[in-house]
Amino acid sequence: MKQKKLFPSIRFKEFTNAWEQEKLGNLLTYEQPTKYIVRSDKYTRTGVPVLTAGKTFILGYTREKSGIRFSSNDKPVLIFDDFTTAIHFINFNFKIKSSAIKLLSNKLDDDNLFFNYLLIKSLNFEPNAHERHWISKFSIFKIKVPKFTEKLKISSLFSNLDSLITLHQRKLILLKNTKNRLLEKMFCDEK
Repeated sequence: MKQKKLFPSIRFKEFTNAWEQEKLGNLLTYEQPTKYIVRSDKYTRTGVPVLTAGKTFILGYTREKSGIRFSSNDKPVLIFDDFTTAIHFINFNFKIKSSAIKLLSNKLDDDNLFFNYLLIKSLNFEPNAHERHWISKFSIFKIKVPKFTEKLKISSLFSNLDSLITLHQRKLILLKNTKNRLLEKMFCDEK
């Protein structure tokens, strides 16, 4: 029988405590998005983002003034698609397209939501039926979690990696644009 690990394979050297088992539902609370659902699907180019938990993520923008879910770096939220189990970390104000989304936040104010987001992403769960998953499955998953200081260190590492990836994606776009401009101007062809 395979023994469950109490320690991750890679770890910061200053941490030695075993990770403790906890139900995901004991870490996170959920909110139904009903009061944040956008009324019109005629989107604009500016305004409040309208989100879906799927790959599209930002469907467009709305000028609706009521029913906005306020979120910030100090008070982020997770949007979790109850059917596909796609998840996003949100730190800006938004509205929602569908009631199939659960809004997840920490049960404890002093917990680290970004770490809990990473934890859910690491589960690699593949839904095999068109059903709601948060209450029936995810909230009862038993997972291993470290002490708060280790959560912060792990979150900081992944946040820095995300920032580097974003920076390099922007550089890649600039390089591709430079290449295209050079291709247009460095050859003698008639157009």
